Parts: sequence; structure tokens; C-alpha cells
Amino acid sequence: MALDLPPNSGAKPSRISLSSALSRTVVVLMHEIVAHTCYGLYCLEACIVAAVLHVGWPRPKTHRSKEKAAIRLSTEHGLPDVAGLLVLLNDVRKHEAYGDVVRPDELDPENAARQIEDYVESVSRLIG
Repeated sequence: MALDLPPNSGAKPSRISLSSALSRTVVVLMHEIVAHTCYGLYCLEACIVAAVLHVGWPRPKTHRSKEKAAIRLSTEHGLPDVAGLLVLLNDVRKHEAYGDVVRPDELDPENAARQIEDYVESVSRLIG
């Protein structure tokens, strides 16, 4: 991202312009994260399936059964509750793929990324 300084001017960007550039970069990155939420969805679903198979339950095959498994894993094995995030990510995926669902406004990309990372770590600990 350019700061629009003349070449070889010797001018240094102000703290404000650097902050503004950083803010714009963060906004762009957050939009990229939201645009790729299907990867977050698939990551969560893969973790849920791995955890389910590890604890000896039948493999969930549908999105709804993975959502129910996430709730059960949370209550019975202390994993973070990601059922709501799973629904939001699936709605974003449906919005992007088919356009038949309104994109959820309440999805915070930074928070979603943090929740996914926490879930991956929790499942890793469970599986050992």
C-alpha cells in the first residue's frame, strides 16, 4: 500500500498517515478473511469430525449433525462452543455460493479467526 510520498523527497510519513495506512490494511485483510470464511467453516467441520471420531461417536455427515456434535462436544468434553459460529460461517458460505441467504452482519472476522484457532488448539489437546 503506497503512502503517496514523492520519490527521494526525504520526507518521512507522519504517525497519522502510517496509522491510517495500517487501518486501511486491517480493513482489507478483514474483508479477505470474510471472503474466505468457507475455509474457516471447513476447518471447524474437520475439527469436529476429528474430535467426534476420537471420542468414538458416529461420524456426522450433514452440517446440522456437525452443529449438534459441536454442542455435545462442548457440554461433554469441555471444548469451546462453536455451534453458533458454525451456523454463521455456513450462512456466509451459502450467501457467497448461492446468494439465497442474507450475509450475517454479526460475523466479526477477527473474532471468528480467534475462535477457530482456539477450537483447533482445543481439539489438538483432546486428541493428544
